[in-house]
Amino acid sequence: MNISHNYQLLPLSPDSLYLDITNPRFFGDRGAPTLSDSALDDPHAQEVTRRYLLRAHAVRNLVESILRMGFLPFDRIVVRLFAPGKYIVVEGNRRVAAIKTILGDTKRKVLSPEPHILAGLDKVEVLNLQAPAGQVETASLLIQGVRHISGVRNWGPYQQGRLIHVLVDKEGMKQSEAALAVGLSPGRVGVLLRAFYGMQQMMEDPEFGKRADTSLLSCFEYAYGKLPVRAWLGWDDEARKYVNEDILRFFYRCIIPDESLGKARFQARDIRDLLPEVVENEAALARLMDSADITGAYALLRAQSSRAAFFDHIRAFLDTTENSFSGVSEMGDQELELLKRLHAMTNSILSQQ
Repeated sequence: MNISHNYQLLPLSPDSLYLDITNPRFFGDRGAPTLSDSALDDPHAQEVTRRYLLRAHAVRNLVESILRMGFLPFDRIVVRLFAPGKYIVVEGNRRVAAIKTILGDTKRKVLSPEPHILAGLDKVEVLNLQAPAGQVETASLLIQGVRHISGVRNWGPYQQGRLIHVLVDKEGMKQSEAALAVGLSPGRVGVLLRAFYGMQQMMEDPEFGKRADTSLLSCFEYAYGKLPVRAWLGWDDEARKYVNEDILRFFYRCIIPDESLGKARFQARDIRDLLPEVVENEAALARLMDSADITGAYALLRAQSSRAAFFDHIRAFLDTTENSFSGVSEMGDQELELLKRLHAMTNSILSQQ
């Protein structure tokens, strides 16, 4: 089916825009409102939908972004007429929910947006879908599918980090302001910014700079985000760089592809899941520095944990049973077999010492 129908550009009041109360993004959502199409223009159904989007689909981030930057109409909201003067939102429900939240909270004196921000919300330019009769519902669903399945591709971590770097270091924004502007949490902005600094530090390294690929930013994201790894590499927040140079070069060698292996020794998930524990264990860290084998180092750490757990179990067993068997004189075959197995195991261990 062709969805390149006529679209009419209209400036509409947010009051004439109705959230899609059966939005496909709700399908499969636990806790999503279950509403009938017949309730589309019911104020209660609209409010339930707005609150759900606000709570479950990160609309609060959009609210904060609009309050900071204004409403940016680059990606048009798509609507279709369902009653005289009333339009259901086909694409852009989160943005419309954010606009309605700002206007409602302003009316209730919960918010006091800048006048120019409010002026930009008085009329919203939308694309009114004008499909042939009988094709409107299908066309609407296809527009949503194309937009969310094969539509705009999200920026990767490096592109996100670079944007935050520009906003903070070149435009002079505070990190909290940059977070509002791009719709991320302040904590996430802080991690991405420092990951970008780490990536830049590698790019400027005379030995490894030529091999620093932007895809490695996830490695620096986890390196900073995991406190033991951050400390191991020696992050200096004032200098905006890592200062344990020998360790840092070892780290660089491990995150770039190794020709003998055909891949890097450290994958981003290894830095996230394995490295924090390894660097806090003296024996495992020694194994890592000697072999650059993070899987082997982690296996040693797990073996140590298993050994410690084994002797903890023995200690607990002795503490609770040492005196309770003093009066046992007669045992059945099964009980004797258990004791023989225990005797054989302890003899085997002691013979190796």
